[in-house]
Amino acid sequence: MHYAPLAGQRAAALGAHREAAAHYARVLRFVDRLPESEQVELLERAHIEFHLIHELNAAADCGRRLVALHSARGISWLPVACCRPWHTCCGRSVASVRPGKQPRVGAHPGGTSTERRACRAYAYATELSVFTHDALAAERYTKSALALTERLSLPDVEAWVRFFDTAHRVLRTDDGWAELSRIRDHVVANGWLAHIPG
Repeated sequence: MHYAPLAGQRAAALGAHREAAAHYARVLRFVDRLPESEQVELLERAHIEFHLIHELNAAADCGRRLVALHSARGISWLPVACCRPWHTCCGRSVASVRPGKQPRVGAHPGGTSTERRACRAYAYATELSVFTHDALAAERYTKSALALTERLSLPDVEAWVRFFDTAHRVLRTDDGWAELSRIRDHVVANGWLAHIPG
């Protein structure tokens, strides 16, 4: 319970995403024993690693557990943004899933934890909308994510969103390869590679 999450974080930082996912999988069996805040952090980290190694069912399961945790706290927009595309990728349909509201952005320096989570949720939704070829959703989520990255000064998330927004344009028009390469070089130079395909 103590060392597996730490090993997962270390493996992820080194780019060993399969190893990280394996460490997280070990502790996920006992996640209910952790305090709620630690459950959320562990599930979010595991979600990323399962996504990166294309274990979509495991990623979707993390998403469902996040839905339950956030719903119990009265937060609906975060899991909706993250989990709807995962169910699509896994060949599942989701009834009555609607994008949540944009969180109110205040004057808190660096944003509140809720705002930062919202920003990352929109970034996930941008990426996954690209994977599911949902152009309207990708455009909507990109706009929401970039508005928050600017407000919250999250350059790594901004680069993540711009990479997939540009990748979507490349897929549709075959234009933007040079820009995509520049974004990737910027990401690599800053060590933000976790969310960008190799």
